[in-house]
Amino acid sequence: GGVWGAPIEIGVKEGVCRLYLGEEEAAARLFAPLLSRRDRADSCPDLLYEVGIAWFTLKRWDRALPLLSELADSPLYCDAVGLRIAECQLATGRAGDSFATFQSAFEREPSSSLCTLAIAELLSRHGQPERALDFVRRHIEALAGPSREGEGGAKGAAAAAESAYSMRAYGLRR
Repeated sequence: GGVWGAPIEIGVKEGVCRLYLGEEEAAARLFAPLLSRRDRADSCPDLLYEVGIAWFTLKRWDRALPLLSELADSPLYCDAVGLRIAECQLATGRAGDSFATFQSAFEREPSSSLCTLAIAELLSRHGQPERALDFVRRHIEALAGPSREGEGGAKGAAAAAESAYSMRAYGLRR
């Protein structure tokens, strides 16, 4: 059970509400039953996601990152948390990790404009605006029509990304 004998779900929901109201200490007490569970990513992934997203929404990257990262390997949540994990990494000064996470998300969903823009932003921040522009152009071209191999859409975007856009090609490392 959760706080005051209530189900853990009720405590987490109240904690999220309190967090949005700026009551971090109260939220922390309400999150404690969930966060003290070692198996939380397996037994309560929905609650863990909800708490992580609340911190993320409040731009508390340092608090969101570890919670969302616990769900990175979850078949149900990997797509939902991938981009957010990368954003947290970027915001906490881990650009190399962020690039790798965005790249992984891009490989899972090569038609993702959000991933493309995030990768372009990282390249720009690392003093490579020409490569960022080239990356965006290739993504747009791949989505717009057939590539050289005659593949358009997601397959074309994946081929474009795979052919020239690895972390090593851009000098970004973990």
